[in-house]
Amino acid sequence: MKHEITDENRMRELTRDRGWLFHEDGEFAEMSIDTGGYTEKTHPIPGVTFGRYTGDVEKLRGLVGAVEEGWFKYFSSDSEIFCGFVDGEPVSFCLIDENADDCILARPDLKVGSIGCVGTHPKHRKRGIGLRMVDLA
Repeated sequence: MKHEITDENRMRELTRDRGWLFHEDGEFAEMSIDTGGYTEKTHPIPGVTFGRYTGDVEKLRGLVGAVEEGWFKYFSSDSEIFCGFVDGEPVSFCLIDENADDCILARPDLKVGSIGCVGTHPKHRKRGIGLRMVDLA
């Protein structure tokens, strides 16, 4: 989905207030946040743990497919995947990249990470699992 904003004042406001970045044509590009002094905004969720996924990425196919079938192509054996787990099974996921040198913010003097393809299985939604996962990631 393409998001465009043509009002330059609104673009500056969104960049200042939300960390959103735009291409020159006004198309939304990325969100950014300075994590230097970042503190968690969410709270632990009983019965849910979070961490890097170390299992077979093929086993995530059902979970990813339940959220967005087209995303599985972005998951490979060398992907860094962060998940929310219930009873040891992943119920939410996101791709993480600690050195995202292909985003528009990338510069030699700036360390940039990224979080993408964020999803939670429909039967586990409305509990804050996805928000907590992104907060921790």
